[in-house]
Formats: sequence, C-alpha cells, structure tokens
Amino acid sequence: MAKQGSSLIEIAVVLGVMTIALGIAVPGFRRVLDAYRVSAGRDAIVALAGRARAVAIAHGGADLTIHGDSGFARVEAPGATPELVAIGERYGVQLTIENSTRSVVTIHYDGIGLGRFANLSLVVRRGDAQARVVFSMYGRARRV
Repeated sequence: MAKQGSSLIEIAVVLGVMTIALGIAVPGFRRVLDAYRVSAGRDAIVALAGRARAVAIAHGGADLTIHGDSGFARVEAPGATPELVAIGERYGVQLTIENSTRSVVTIHYDGIGLGRFANLSLVVRRGDAQARVVFSMYGRARRV
C-alpha cells in the first residue's frame, strides 16, 4: 500500500528550510522597500515644487514651505486653496535640510514662476536609503 501524506518530521524540515530562506530574504527586501519609499518621497517633493511654480504663475505668486522636522510641505498662494502634503507620514521618510540648522524653509515663487532663494539641498531618508532634492537659485527642483 502507498504511503499518503507527510510525516511530522518532513513538515518540520520544510518549515525550517522556509524559515531560513525568509531570514535571508527579508533584510534585502526591506532595503528595497526603503529605497522605493525614499524615491517616492523625493518625487513627491519635486512634483510639489512644480505645482508651486504653476500656482505662482496662475495667481501672481506662491510659497512652498517645507517643514523638515514634521515632514509636511505646503503650497500657498493668494486666492488659491492651500495644499498640504504629509510627505513624512505618507511615505514613512524623514526630511532634513542639508548644511542648515533650520528645520523650516520657504521658497517664494514670483508671478512668472521663479523662486527667490539661495541653493538648497533637501535630504529624504529612511533606514539606510537616502535621496536628495536640490533647489536651484531660481526655485527649480532637481532629483539627485
């Protein structure tokens, strides 16, 4: 008569092998997830800078305010509804302003969409992953 099913020892061996394989794969998977969240947070900041420029052109000026400590970013313009994005909470990242003691920075865009600010680097971090957004003197955001 043919044997049907599996013995308890066979199941325990299979579970042990699966546990070892998962133990090896999970840290690598976590690093990949961190990298994806960091790049998504960086892209959200770049998109918000583009939105601020468009709102500035439509409404004669706008401000993009980034709170590094809380991870919030806000676009405000006269006559427009303020737009608040919780980048830190949404993507699980930390925002820091590089080479600065400030935790809040505001970029003022004029009516033609040019930002008036000195060069600024914003670092987006999660775990070991990090990415930068560099704002030029004229308020253009670039992914680094």
